Amino acid sequence: HQIGFHALVLELHHPSAGPWELFAEVGTPEARLHRISGPARQKRKQKTEKLQRFIQFLRAHVEGGRVTAVWQPAQDRMLVLRLAVRGNTLHMIFRFYSGPGANIIVCDDSMVIMELLFRRPARSESAGNVLVLPEAGLQADDGRFAVREHPEDVPFNRFIEAIHEKPQQQQPDLRSLLEQSHREELHRMTLELEQARMRVTKVSGFDTYRIYGDLLS
Repeated sequence: HQIGFHALVLELHHPSAGPWELFAEVGTPEARLHRISGPARQKRKQKTEKLQRFIQFLRAHVEGGRVTAVWQPAQDRMLVLRLAVRGNTLHMIFRFYSGPGANIIVCDDSMVIMELLFRRPARSESAGNVLVLPEAGLQADDGRFAVREHPEDVPFNRFIEAIHEKPQQQQPDLRSLLEQSHREELHRMTLELEQARMRVTKVSGFDTYRIYGDLLS
């Protein structure tokens, strides 16, 4: 389920632990990944009204898959899920970078991009391009990005979730709302432009076929 334009809620199931939900947000100051506590479906109330392109792709090609491996390349702000889906191997990459590098990307077994949350052709991040993961480094942890301290009696997932719940209780920031509205409108116009280009392509040979028809008549 897509929550706004920057976050996903994934429904997962564990053989012994049962069903649970994973929340991922990229490309915002609130970017994070954690398990969702509380009643199921609660977070989904914030999902987009229309089914977005990326979610349509996930439901068609990823839904029902099994997670076979999870790893973090190069100690970077990136997480990779390897999925077994109907006999195929896919990779779902979560990049929690700041700036245009933030994205959620699905690749095939050869790391050829199949679809992305944010298409960025200028960065060669579009369907058909090959995604190169960073090589795992051997450098030791220098302590610059230490895990924040948290109460021992509180699960770390719940601790992160609680931190990001607090701003939602405050008055909304007008600039953030305006920027979100701008992104949503830009996304809508981009989809309309793609559809218009497809229609132009489909009718591009109209005059030629009309002349052929007149000649045949």
